[in-house]
Amino acid sequence: MTSVEIVPVSSSLSEAQRKFVRRVLRRKQLFLVLAVIGIVAAVGLLGIYTVLGMKGHHYEMGPRYVIMVFVLLNARQNFRQFRYAEVLEKTIGNALDEPPGA
Repeated sequence: MTSVEIVPVSSSLSEAQRKFVRRVLRRKQLFLVLAVIGIVAAVGLLGIYTVLGMKGHHYEMGPRYVIMVFVLLNARQNFRQFRYAEVLEKTIGNALDEPPGA
C-alpha cells in the first residue's frame, strides 16, 4: 500500500491560481443569478412563441426552439460554474488568506 502525502492547499497554489480562485469565489453569486435569468428567459421565450403560434403567425419554429435550447445550455453552464465555485470555497476556503509556504 502506498502512502499519500497531504500537502496544504495554500502551499500548492501559485499566485496566478490564487487570483483565479479569488475571482471565481467573488463571482459565485453572479453565476447563480445568470443561471436563473437564463431559465426565466427560456421559459419566457417559450411562452411568447406559443402565444404567437396560437394567434396564427406562420413561421418556422425550429430556429426559435434552437435559440431556447442555447439559452438553457448557457444557464446550465452558469449553474455548473456556481457549483464549482461552491466546491472551491469548501475545499480551499480560508487557505487563500494564508501566505504561500505557511
